[in-house]
Amino acid sequence: MRYINANEILPKELVEKLQGFIQGEYIYIPAIKDHHKSWGEVSGFRKEIDRRNNEIINAYSSGSSIQELAEYYCLSVYAIRKIIYSKCHIGVAAELSLLLSPVTIATNLIKKLSGLLYNLHYQAKLGVKNLSLLMKLN
Repeated sequence: MRYINANEILPKELVEKLQGFIQGEYIYIPAIKDHHKSWGEVSGFRKEIDRRNNEIINAYSSGSSIQELAEYYCLSVYAIRKIIYSKCHIGVAAELSLLLSPVTIATNLIKKLSGLLYNLHYQAKLGVKNLSLLMKLN
């Protein structure tokens, strides 16, 4: 929505008629119901957001983790999850997941499991160090 001077677009008689109701103030003239544009439609930003969201879904379906996508697109993990699992994209995500080959699915599982195993190993290592430190103190 932008400011437009009434003198620039309206006939003089209509401006004078309006001045009988309001002078020197802003007035909002709503769009006709059938001519209303959705958010981002005029600027094209809606298309840009849809393109980005499709990229996110494709990257996730190709094996990128939610955390990686959050960092790459500078969005929160919650926002990435919302995009991936949103109602408008659930059909696309489901179709893409069906297209994944068993090798891709196995690779993704191995990546996730290796990450979990690394974390468990690291935590166990810390536990042993803390335990040996306690033994030395006693």
